[in-house]
Amino acid sequence: MKAGADLPSARPLLLAGVGNPDRGDDGFGPAVLARLTKRCLPNADTMVCRRPLDLLDLWPGRQLVLLVDAALPQGKPGRLFRLDPLRLRSPLPASASTHSLGLVQAIELGRSLGLLPARLILYAAEGLDFSPGAPLSPPVAAAVEEAVRRIRREWLRPEAETGAGGTAQETKLSRHRNAVIDQTNQPNFPAKNRK
Repeated sequence: MKAGADLPSARPLLLAGVGNPDRGDDGFGPAVLARLTKRCLPNADTMVCRRPLDLLDLWPGRQLVLLVDAALPQGKPGRLFRLDPLRLRSPLPASASTHSLGLVQAIELGRSLGLLPARLILYAAEGLDFSPGAPLSPPVAAAVEEAVRRIRREWLRPEAETGAGGTAQETKLSRHRNAVIDQTNQPNFPAKNRK
C-alpha cells in the first residue's frame, strides 16, 4: 500500500514491518508499521512482510529501505536496536527464522545478487514471547511507540532544506551516512515460522 507522494528518487522509500502479528513479539514490526501508517506516513511505500525473502524484489532502485523486526531475547526485552547492515564490518548474526531463510539471509542474498537498495536501515526490538496467539509482551508493546518516535524523527519528518545541489531526501540520507552503529550488541532474529 502507498501513503503520501513520491520522493524525487526513482522508487520511494520502503518501510517494511517484518513479522507475524499472530506470534507474540514477532508482531513488533507490523505494530510499528501500523502506528506509522495511522500517522499519515509521508513519502513511503509500506508493507507487512511475513517472509523476508519477499523483500528482495522490492529493494532494487530504492534509495532507502527501513526494516522493522523483532529480535530474539538476550536479557533486556523491549531494548531497541538500530543497525545499518550495509555498513557493518562484520556480518549480522545468523538467523534461522522463517522457512529456513530469514532476514539476515535475505540481506546477504540481496548483497550477493546485487539487489540491495542504496541504504538499508534495520530497527529491531528484543522480544520476550513468540508464542502463537500471544499479544505483544508489555516491554515490546512499550517499545513500539519509542520506535515510531525514532523513525519519524530520524527519517520521516518533512525537510524544507536541501544540501548543496541535492534534494531534501538526499540531504537526509547524507546526514545519517556516518551514524554510529553498535556492533557489540547485535540482535539475533527469531527462529520462528511466520506462516
